[in-house]
Amino acid sequence: MVEHKNIGGFTLIELVIAGSIFTALLMILGGMTISAIKFQRTALATQAVLDNSRSVMEIMGRDIRLAAKDDDGNCVARRTNYQVTGGNELKFESDRGKCTHYYVSNGELKRDLDGVPETLTTLETIRVDNLYFSDFGENGLSPLAAAVIS
Repeated sequence: MVEHKNIGGFTLIELVIAGSIFTALLMILGGMTISAIKFQRTALATQAVLDNSRSVMEIMGRDIRLAAKDDDGNCVARRTNYQVTGGNELKFESDRGKCTHYYVSNGELKRDLDGVPETLTTLETIRVDNLYFSDFGENGLSPLAAAVIS
């Protein structure tokens, strides 16, 4: 009779089972990695929108706070600070004497300084569908109270 020595090793069935378990673990880890990458992209896009919004609101807030009375009436009605048109446009004379006009055009927030347009938001980061200004003073003679509604 021939004796078979037990040589250390794995049977084919053991290798197949181990390979299946390893493959399943790799698929789970791969799925988790892909989900984490998608979440990170979303978080970065959200952060970009918030950064752009904060920057625009700081620019607008500074301009509105520093608005001066238009003594000669070249920008808004004589001896007033602000002119709100239809609730979605704001016009005033800046502290530097420039006629400043905020409005929305094609989903972008714009600011004109003495007729020279400047885009404050771009469609890649923010789409502005509605912009509303309200003058709580009497005929624009009192300071404008601005509120941001999101």
